[in-house]
Amino acid sequence: MGYFRDKPLDVAAATKMIRGIAKFGTVIHSDHCEYERMPERNCSAQDLQIVLEEGEVYEPPKRDEKTGDFKYKMVGETVEGDRTTLVVVITDHRSLSIVTVLGG
Repeated sequence: MGYFRDKPLDVAAATKMIRGIAKFGTVIHSDHCEYERMPERNCSAQDLQIVLEEGEVYEPPKRDEKTGDFKYKMVGETVEGDRTTLVVVITDHRSLSIVTVLGG
């Protein structure tokens, strides 16, 4: 169950919250992210961490019809400078889950 289920954060607030959680909270990778998309996109945990700490949420979130969670897309650059997009769910004020890696 995600945080702010009744009202999504705007892009600026979501960016700020995700960056803060990435630096001081708990980041979980979904199995889909870790075992399928990260190897497929050649992304390391360090790559994802940099995107979370320095990237930008670039559009309002979409609500997942199955879970009701708001999914935020955050774009940034990996260690190698490749553009990568992450789909993130804020689970509470101290943790988030990376659902998947979309690539550029």
